[in-house]
Amino acid sequence: SVHGCTENFLKGGVRKDQINIGLPFYGRSFLATLGSTLDGFDQAYAGAADLNTWADDEGTPQYFNIMKKLSQFTSVRHEQTKTQFMYNSLGFLSYDDELAICDKAEYAMDNDLLGFIIWEISGDLMEDLSTPLLGALNDRLNNPNTRCDGGSGGGTTQTQNPVETQAPVLTEKPTQQPTKKPTNQPVNQQTDTISDGGEEIDSMEQSVANEESLYFPYFESDTAECRNDDERPDYIGQNMLSSESECCETFYFYDFVDQCKTSSDTQPFYPNFEDNLCLNDGKHPDWMVGNYLEKNQWLCCHNFFSYNEKLLDECVGDVDCADC
Repeated sequence: SVHGCTENFLKGGVRKDQINIGLPFYGRSFLATLGSTLDGFDQAYAGAADLNTWADDEGTPQYFNIMKKLSQFTSVRHEQTKTQFMYNSLGFLSYDDELAICDKAEYAMDNDLLGFIIWEISGDLMEDLSTPLLGALNDRLNNPNTRCDGGSGGGTTQTQNPVETQAPVLTEKPTQQPTKKPTNQPVNQQTDTISDGGEEIDSMEQSVANEESLYFPYFESDTAECRNDDERPDYIGQNMLSSESECCETFYFYDFVDQCKTSSDTQPFYPNFEDNLCLNDGKHPDWMVGNYLEKNQWLCCHNFFSYNEKLLDECVGDVDCADC
């Protein structure tokens, strides 16, 4: 448990201001033993992830996918350990819901720990662009005088019986219809009338034009990037942001904002530590992402070779910062 791990670290000499609590925006699945069905605790399992139900996530589903299939499971809140899990006849899944996230945030605050880490922060990005887990964390941090159990001040949490939502027993791989796209109306769909008395502009054409001008975060890129092309994933709704700058500032943080605002179709520069150079040939290793990638050669060289003046000069060559 979070408390047990924290206590072990403290007993081992780790300071409170060195401890972050992990907030998982995903779940861990287990598969029922072949030929058996699950109906609660103390059941046999195969010791492997459920790759049937959660094939898209390789057995470790992100929160937004968990919510899509919640109705196929019996969901249980275990108050003593403040954990959430769900099961059906085919498998089991443990995960953190909004209350569990609030509980962990509250624990870190009550015990003066450093803070939190989240993996992975887009895991609760719903199709309507809401972020319930991140919202639960923000609500608790912004309201220090409230408690996750609904009390205030330093009250104690009330222990309740486990809360269960029953799902039907399944005997084969669960199936469901694909989740439909958000039904929000596209922005600015009002019908305009030509001033000289001509025909009204078709509202559908107007909405398509508006949609094409909106920016969305393109998370498939090696660098931070916002686009307004036809590569938009299905899970991103229609009401996106009107400018690239606003999109970058909304979906990316710190150094990645500048990287996003300067993104283009050119390959980013990465450090080649064997030759002490920065290259943009698109051949960087898969693990080189984020801060390893820069928009130009000068920044790349200064980030990775400035510790040695000779290496820096060799890397930069004739490139001037004015060209950045």
